[in-house]
Amino acid sequence: MIAQLSPFTRKLLALTILFLLLAGVINLLVVPLVGLVHDNVAHLADVRFERLRLETIEARPNPPPGDPVPQELYIHAADARAAAAQLSSLITAAAQGNGLTVEQSTESLPDPPNPRLVAAQIRLSGPEAGMMRFLNALEGGKPLVRLAQWTLAAPDAPGGPMQLDAEAVAAWGPAR
Repeated sequence: MIAQLSPFTRKLLALTILFLLLAGVINLLVVPLVGLVHDNVAHLADVRFERLRLETIEARPNPPPGDPVPQELYIHAADARAAAAQLSSLITAAAQGNGLTVEQSTESLPDPPNPRLVAAQIRLSGPEAGMMRFLNALEGGKPLVRLAQWTLAAPDAPGGPMQLDAEAVAAWGPAR
């Protein structure tokens, strides 16, 4: 069949097939490579921007040191064990003063450890109003006590007691 074509048509057919093969190779190799290069260049630009941002942050001067915690906001005790016991008794008194039942109150070290912090693991139960008063009194009073990790569970039945499981944390310093 090809033998019947003129030499010019054969050359034109060969060039057409060659063009189609080149177009296929470009589609299979060059287009994906261009896409990869484009993605890598875009990623490189992002990384350069992030590096410049971090270098700018690093070049800033350090902020001035903050004021120390006022003495009335931390627990004064001879050592960490005494401070933890004081924190535990403070929590127990606040809970009982708001009509809550103290199911557990155990002194512990905070997680992560800090030499100027003491912690207490607590489990309390009682009515919702008493629980809210306790939380407000605990976090708003002096010394400053914060609940680092906590779970407040609703009662199983209407009118039943709420349950609080928490880690209370407070700063402590040497006795005055």
